Amino acid sequence: MLEAVVLAGGRGLRLKGHTEVPKPFLIIRGQSTLFDAQIEWLVGHGFEHIVVAISRENFKYLRRNYSRYLNIALMDFSIEEEYLGTAGALKKALYYVEEPKFYVFNVDDVVFYDPRLLFKEAKNYNAILVKKAKLPFGTVEVDKYNRVIKFEEKPEINKLVSCGHYVFRKDLIEDILEERGDLERTLLNTLAEQKLLFAYELKDKWFSLNTYKDLKKIRKELGLK
Repeated sequence: MLEAVVLAGGRGLRLKGHTEVPKPFLIIRGQSTLFDAQIEWLVGHGFEHIVVAISRENFKYLRRNYSRYLNIALMDFSIEEEYLGTAGALKKALYYVEEPKFYVFNVDDVVFYDPRLLFKEAKNYNAILVKKAKLPFGTVEVDKYNRVIKFEEKPEINKLVSCGHYVFRKDLIEDILEERGDLERTLLNTLAEQKLLFAYELKDKWFSLNTYKDLKKIRKELGLK
């Protein structure tokens, strides 16, 4: 059985002022929310059990506005009473995880690929989805006289960044997951030190929704008019 944990407890603080809707429930396509699109993506790739790690505040919003999700047999909700960070949220959600190996991702990281490829890359361990980094600024090269000789707008650089999607082996992470904190600062560093984390490079598109500008990009990509 393919199983996934969706990390949907984020507060979306950088979107305040543009919207008061919790980030997972932002409208991105027709009447579909970001949460809708991500669940559809998982189901479309054959996932049979989805655990949603969600804050109490976001769960209240879901219950009031999208109660249809409460009666879907393939879904469980792991509710945070206080903000725990992605590592703490995942540790709490492990209670509902049934498979020895499972998929995990941030609800605001939208990718275009087959997530089953990450299971393959994980081999018998863990894996992280990565992509070539792209600078958000133009680069400038100058000569010894301080004259500009080259300008390149937002180039790719020879570094890989995390796309916020992972495959974990439950028995390798449950004892080292922190009860509070973010995955990047805790679990991922430990797995890297132990050489238990493999990388799969995404060649297709990835969008991370952090600002209103990001929201507009995702809406355009997914066809919202």
